[in-house]
Amino acid sequence: MEQRVLDDGMKMLGRASDALAPAVEKARAASASAHWPTVVSDSFVDEGGFYAERSAVPSLARVVDAIWIARRPINGGEPRAILPDAHADLILRLERPGDPIRLDLNGPPTTPFVNGVTGPRFLVGVRFRPGHAFSCFGVAMSELQNQRIPLSDLWPQAAELLNCVGASTSLQMMATLLESFLVQRLRRSLSSEPSRELAQAMVALSGRGNSVRVRSIAGALGMSERHLRRKFEVVVGTSPKTFARIQRFRKALTMVERASSTPEWASLASLCGYFDQAHLIHDFKRMTSLTPQQWRNARRP
Repeated sequence: MEQRVLDDGMKMLGRASDALAPAVEKARAASASAHWPTVVSDSFVDEGGFYAERSAVPSLARVVDAIWIARRPINGGEPRAILPDAHADLILRLERPGDPIRLDLNGPPTTPFVNGVTGPRFLVGVRFRPGHAFSCFGVAMSELQNQRIPLSDLWPQAAELLNCVGASTSLQMMATLLESFLVQRLRRSLSSEPSRELAQAMVALSGRGNSVRVRSIAGALGMSERHLRRKFEVVVGTSPKTFARIQRFRKALTMVERASSTPEWASLASLCGYFDQAHLIHDFKRMTSLTPQQWRNARRP
């Protein structure tokens, strides 16, 4: 079922948006909706907002972390902090049904920024696992770091893809069509995986951060530290040290947000691989503009 649906989606992507087959779209939307964990409205006139995400189809699961859809409230809602996570996102932005605005490839963020309350109201996104957007688009991810680049700058057929995907009035349908596009892109790529050495380095750097030195990892993999850094910057979009810092921060952030009471900060710092509590506070503030305690207080009811 998955393969037939994805193949139907790819056929649709090869047509003009005004020739989309209603029967295929109906079946496609039904298939996509079944995967979403929550019931969300497809209405483009509803005043409320929502965010929902689901896992990618099995053929993309090792490359894509999540497929997501979102709608801003009619009043814009609250500003949202986007924090460093080493992921890249392919994002379709729309103002109203049948009128897509742009299709962007967002590079991995390494610094925090606030997503304002203005801008396109409807979003459909694909979040790549670290190091995997490169295999789909073949552009050095270091060039996209903290950047939002129109896909048309990287791929000449992006305008046709934008029109075809954006013609649907279902956010779930648009998400699944983007999924179909990526399945096809990966079929044509030489490899959908980072090299074995790079994958091993990412695993090592996702552990206890500074307790593992980049030079030691490079030596264990039979390469120089400089060569490992270059491979990281091209494929992942960050240096190995920045990647390790982000992974360490995300672990600390998860622990802070899940804690039922105020954590013992020195212990948390040690568990996450920081030298000490001061190191935790410094890095956390660097990633969020707030101390861990300030972040926790801001999110308490």
